[in-house]
Amino acid sequence: MKGHLSHDSLVEVPAAVIWDVYRGLRLGKLLNQLLRDVIGTVEVVYGDGGVGTILKFTFPPGTSGPSYMKEVFTKIDDEQRLKEGEIFEGGLKDVGFKVYRQSLQIIEKDAKSSIIRSRVEYEIDDELQELASLATTKPMETLNEAVGKYLKQNWDFSNNQTRSFLGRHPANDETTKKMRVAIVVDVPEQLKISVDKLDEQCSRIMEEVAFMDLMNEVFRPYLDQFVVVFIDDILVYSRTEAEHANHLRVVLQTLREHRLYAKLSKCEFWLKEVTFLDHLLSAKGIQVDPSKIEAIVNWKPPRNVPEIRRSILKFLV
Repeated sequence: MKGHLSHDSLVEVPAAVIWDVYRGLRLGKLLNQLLRDVIGTVEVVYGDGGVGTILKFTFPPGTSGPSYMKEVFTKIDDEQRLKEGEIFEGGLKDVGFKVYRQSLQIIEKDAKSSIIRSRVEYEIDDELQELASLATTKPMETLNEAVGKYLKQNWDFSNNQTRSFLGRHPANDETTKKMRVAIVVDVPEQLKISVDKLDEQCSRIMEEVAFMDLMNEVFRPYLDQFVVVFIDDILVYSRTEAEHANHLRVVLQTLREHRLYAKLSKCEFWLKEVTFLDHLLSAKGIQVDPSKIEAIVNWKPPRNVPEIRRSILKFLV
């Protein structure tokens, strides 16, 4: 006897954001954080989140039936945002099910919401068909609801919220005056940097601070996961090409949702090596940009007072 069950959960989170969590191992971490007393806990037995990864689910104390189950990821489709797994030990397999598969598909509803489709497929012997009533999508429904609420509360920023955030960093005249005084006091008088120049620098610094805070707020869910942000530079890093394609989609979709625009002529994609913050990043690790070392080695020492002043200004301006 074969059968299947399906359930659709609507969540007010963009499909790209949901898929980034559901695709790999981050979903298990959220399950442990949000539902350990309801559904149980999950641990990685083998793998890095790709096809072939094995998870062990341990059910909460007092749960009737088997105390655990093991699932292997059998399919991950980034185009369809579809993930399938099969229970091969414990759970309903121990009760008598010959096959028990679970799948989750993320379907985009609109720019700010999506549908999580939970599906179960099973196979049991005809003489055990009464066991079919044990098949259920309820745990996945509970998980989808909890994760959807969590992501909406923590990661979804509307345009109003973004404007409010920017409003916390006003580069008003009073702020500029305070910064001007502080800078003038700290800069030696003999350097004779004009007040107009300081005003210009203060305004630029305030704008950069506000923009950097905005970028960190926008990409907060992904920082140190696969994104590094410094002012208007965005570095996306990944372990595999398939993972990188998904990460790029998430980053570009996030920029679109917040009405932030990247200039194509300044973008570079699919690099094996990249220079970021004066360092060279690659699969081999991180090293200082050789051109910076060369510039310091070849830096001619100042020979008089004007050259000393210009050297100091290189660090101050």
